[in-house]
Amino acid sequence: VERVVSASEMMVRAAEAVADAILVTPGLMRGEGEILIRLKPEVLDGSAVKITVAGHRLSVEFQPQIAETAQFIERNLPQLQQVLVARIHSFTVAVSVRKERNGRV
Repeated sequence: VERVVSASEMMVRAAEAVADAILVTPGLMRGEGEILIRLKPEVLDGSAVKITVAGHRLSVEFQPQIAETAQFIERNLPQLQQVLVARIHSFTVAVSVRKERNGRV
């Protein structure tokens, strides 16, 4: 039986995956560096996430390959940011969605 996951739960899963990646990457916790992770296929369709840290500023850029996923993330950016801020206290957090040109995401 396949379980339907709510939008809220999906955002929490995505934010937790990002927070976990940050917490286990030593350079990022020291305030420097950049990593690229890929979420599991069941979390935001396996979107790539670029995480950049410069000083106390944390930038998280979701890079979905599907337009519907990009729209879903955009609608839920405040929740993503809220969960990340709750997990990663020592940074100013900015969350965004990369949009490609030429009609693709």
